Amino acid sequence: MRYTGTVATSNASAARAGNQPPRDEVVVDTAINRLEKLRRVFALEEWIREAADNPHLIASCATWRNEREHLLAELHLEGVSEEQRHS
Repeated sequence: MRYTGTVATSNASAARAGNQPPRDEVVVDTAINRLEKLRRVFALEEWIREAADNPHLIASCATWRNEREHLLAELHLEGVSEEQRHS
């Protein structure tokens, strides 16, 4: 989900003059992007937990773990344990 509307700010007209989005729009887009990545991390963690005992999903689990680690690195959360993220 992405919000594409305009955020009314005092710097909006100045930013548009330079063909750049207003700073508030960039902040909102960045926050939404981070939230989408976090949502994906939580979904992957749930899938990994549920599939841990299923031998048919070993390859999928490895792929999910790699994707989760990649997203955590992008979010600069690679050193945070799963328990810390849920608290």
